[in-house]
Amino acid sequence: MAGESSRRKRHHRYKVLSSQPPLTTVIKRRFTIAAFGRFPTALHHHMTNQSIHKDTKPSAHSRRLLVIDREDESRQSLCAQLRSFGFEVAVEKDGMSGLSRLVNEWNTAPFHGMLVELHVPVLGGLAVLQEMSERFPTVPVIAMSDATHVAKLRQAVNLGAKEYLIKPFDAELFRRKCSSVFLEHDGPRQ
Repeated sequence: MAGESSRRKRHHRYKVLSSQPPLTTVIKRRFTIAAFGRFPTALHHHMTNQSIHKDTKPSAHSRRLLVIDREDESRQSLCAQLRSFGFEVAVEKDGMSGLSRLVNEWNTAPFHGMLVELHVPVLGGLAVLQEMSERFPTVPVIAMSDATHVAKLRQAVNLGAKEYLIKPFDAELFRRKCSSVFLEHDGPRQ
């Protein structure tokens, strides 16, 4: 009699649990809502349909970055290094065109990160960071400038940049910071 009662309880508990969505779905939904609010975007759709395995790290080959820098030589150097790490790279030479491109390509081919020079024309790097923190807070940013603007680099971190680089920078330091910011941080990228 006692065995039959406990069997019924187990069966009832199984029925209740089996009618609920799987735990991974619940976790994904809670994480997605906490991270993005309730607005439907390609990012939201992508994250709710992704696996959440901890042992799976994103590869650079699946990451698309946007580089905003006013100097042609600097942009070319950054792109060459990022491509050698396996990233897909797009470039813009001013803040306004960079933000415009980010917005225009968000639903079709979103960027997983951005490197922005603080002294770009039209719309400066700090203004770009302000806009990013308001409209695209999940996209990690690395701010760049020369040694004479360290205070502005710190301000950039306060505005939401995950990291900063002082130009000219060491290739190994650049690789480590890009890896840390664009590959190792959990969170949505698309």
